[in-house]
Amino acid sequence: MFYEQLADFAHQQQAIVIVASHETLPEDYADQILTINNRQLVPQSGTKLFNRAIPESMAGQPTASAVTYRSDLSNKQALVYDNYQSAKKLPIGFLVIVTVMLAVASIVLNVPQILASQQQRELNQATDNSLFVTNNTLGTGSHQDLDPFRNLTIKQIQKIKKMPGITSVQPYYTFLSYGLTKENVRQPVPKGSNFSLGGKSYHVDETFSIQPIYKSDLTKKYLYANGHPAKVGTNFIVSQDFLEKNHISTKSAMGKQVAFEVYIPYAQYLSESELPTNNKKKVAIDGNIYVQQPLAATITGVYASNYPYDRSEQGNAFFMDDASMTTLLHSAIRANTTSDQIFQGFKQQPFGYSALRLEAKSYNDMVSMTKTIKSSSGFYSVSSVAQNVASLNATVQKAKNGTRQIALLFIMASMIALTILFSMNNRQRLREVGILKAVGFTTKDVRRILFWNAMKYGCYCFGGAALLIVVAATIMALRLGVHFIAIILAAFITNLALSFGVTIFASLWPIRLISRKDPIDIIKA
Repeated sequence: MFYEQLADFAHQQQAIVIVASHETLPEDYADQILTINNRQLVPQSGTKLFNRAIPESMAGQPTASAVTYRSDLSNKQALVYDNYQSAKKLPIGFLVIVTVMLAVASIVLNVPQILASQQQRELNQATDNSLFVTNNTLGTGSHQDLDPFRNLTIKQIQKIKKMPGITSVQPYYTFLSYGLTKENVRQPVPKGSNFSLGGKSYHVDETFSIQPIYKSDLTKKYLYANGHPAKVGTNFIVSQDFLEKNHISTKSAMGKQVAFEVYIPYAQYLSESELPTNNKKKVAIDGNIYVQQPLAATITGVYASNYPYDRSEQGNAFFMDDASMTTLLHSAIRANTTSDQIFQGFKQQPFGYSALRLEAKSYNDMVSMTKTIKSSSGFYSVSSVAQNVASLNATVQKAKNGTRQIALLFIMASMIALTILFSMNNRQRLREVGILKAVGFTTKDVRRILFWNAMKYGCYCFGGAALLIVVAATIMALRLGVHFIAIILAAFITNLALSFGVTIFASLWPIRLISRKDPIDIIKA
């Protein structure tokens, strides 16, 4: 086909085309054949001008315009060829820069997430992931359970129980050192109350409460300044603050019996109140009706002064395990009837709960459920140990966004550096590519060879960055307490994706440019 094209060109353009060859094939297309004999050009006899026959070997084959080429070069052959041919001096400076940038990007992308996970584990260990929900019908903005708050209906409680992320729901209520009973309805509130501890009598000016200790609280030893909760039986705890106010030492209270008159709620009366934010608007409220009875219990522990929960409007004083309090509450409800009208002019109802203590599956669930519960009702007030969870999450997210931007800059810089590297490297191989294409290698063959060359650089980058990651992870594990295995695994996976991903993208354009060059242009250059 090649000689046929040359002959057609000569005839159409009236040009002389001289072909020097040791083959006999050109004779089938030549108008004139000359033989070199003893430094002399000798015309070969029998030459027929313009009377060329198509050789039998070409008969029936397609013309040049219809011929398509297909690469037979395998990936293995391309890799072997490249390893043999491209044993040139590597641009060490570029490789070092790219390796460092990829290592930094791999670490920066994972450290915020690892630190956040570590922070969550620490929070899970330091808190009980509890939420305190009140039916804040008065709109006071208080996170405590105030006596006038309306009861939660059975439907409301069931709806909260079915919310995802909640593992348990317990009612919240308190026993008081003074409460409204049918006997003292017309009597003023007394100035303080008395209690005995270890046989010694004490007087307290303000009203105090007994709050429930829930099951998960019993496993949190960090709450205790002294003592520890019993696995079974009654747990009666006093707060360190309460002892200090009454000039009682922590150690002297441990194991001693405390005794006083306690007021247990058993029913409620209905009323209405003006809103604190709008005295022209009134809302329905309810109030507890109490029964007085003596209580004596042995103190098994003292809660530290930094006890994180502030759920009662009477402050933190005494605490009793939820099971024991529930037994006393139900006994009081059964023993006292609500059929008799206690307060004239006020309707009555059975005792109910205006606050719930929820247990979330994890710290993240606690954060998300805060928003979910608030959005389900305009009256719900939700609080937790981490009151600033929203700002904390915003800070963590801001840090993640900042580090992602830094990592993106390093990735872009790595890609630019590698693009320059491949462009320089390919320019060095321009002569080689021209020869390959001139002797029959296709564009696809050339691209495959150059691609495997790029992959070799990807291996160099991955290996170098991996070593830097190990060093960096070791330093962070020792200095910052970051989990070594966690950051190694995460950073290695990211490094693998970045090293080869960036290498592939950076090599595409330089490979495309050089592989499309015409071999004639390369030979001319």
